[in-house]
Amino acid sequence: MTATMSRLPPLSDEREQERRQATMTIALFLDALGEPGWRTVVLQWLAQYEGLERYLWPEDDAAVQVQNLLARYTEEGHLPDAEAFVTALTELPHCFYKASRNGKRWDPLNQTFADFAQGELVDVWSWPHPEPSAATVQSWLLLKYCQTQTQSQSGGS
Repeated sequence: MTATMSRLPPLSDEREQERRQATMTIALFLDALGEPGWRTVVLQWLAQYEGLERYLWPEDDAAVQVQNLLARYTEEGHLPDAEAFVTALTELPHCFYKASRNGKRWDPLNQTFADFAQGELVDVWSWPHPEPSAATVQSWLLLKYCQTQTQSQSGGS
């Protein structure tokens, strides 16, 4: 798929509402699972992919996929340990998409998709493995989680 952000039609009102609801539900699920410490990390990670949903099939939308994953954990009554959780996150479909513009590749850990794509022609395609690697993304997520936990224990200072 190739398109520019300015030429892409806006998401339907229904899809925008679904995405907003998914984001709110993610926070509620993490609270219900007794894991509110993951909320900031997961929402920050999802923000890195903001805008990519315009290039993806609705079922590959990052927010909806994370919501669905957390719904399964909520049905089971617990979140797996941190390593299993970040592994599951990096197996979601949106992690397997790459984007490039003018020969430059998008790095979702260092730049939001919206910033990368803004005003330029962007090529987006699915790839058989995540980039950055699943291990890199998992380490990033775990580091952010540890930082969040440390900040909350020290009173946010």
